[in-house]
Amino acid sequence: MQNPAPDGTGSSSGRKKSRGGGLAVLLSLFVLMIVLAWGFLHLAGGGETAPEEISAELPETVIPQEQKAAFAEKLQLTQEESAAFWPVYSRFCTEIERVRRAHLEWLARQRSENPQELPLEEFMASYTTDYRQFNKTVLRYSEAFSALLGEERVPTVFLLYEEWQGQKSTEKP
Repeated sequence: MQNPAPDGTGSSSGRKKSRGGGLAVLLSLFVLMIVLAWGFLHLAGGGETAPEEISAELPETVIPQEQKAAFAEKLQLTQEESAAFWPVYSRFCTEIERVRRAHLEWLARQRSENPQELPLEEFMASYTTDYRQFNKTVLRYSEAFSALLGEERVPTVFLLYEEWQGQKSTEKP
């Protein structure tokens, strides 16, 4: 006979469920995808995307001054680089957030419906479409960042982005 757990769940496995564990996994996968996408760009010898080719039609995300200061220090941005970098980075944040939000909305729809009713091939095709869009976005912006800053600083841009996203997700509203 199983002894009830102190929380009344009837399970006394001793393990506590951690909140936010899924978010940490998703964030880790996001970082891995960025680094892999950037690496594949180098292996494939992808063409350069000039910063002016990034859609100026996207609204710019407002980047906090403390984030700008941290990026400028870690990336060692000159005034000229900074003036060119921030509009492109801001549009990157806007575009990648749209892709991420679309994926989360799709996941929410899947959870609300009966996922067993969707054939595996159809599910995987839909699931991976968002990741392909994410990878295309990362590759396009990695080329733009490379044209602005040189390829050696591009991984730092994405890692700093992830660091700031992680800080935003752990802040209390």
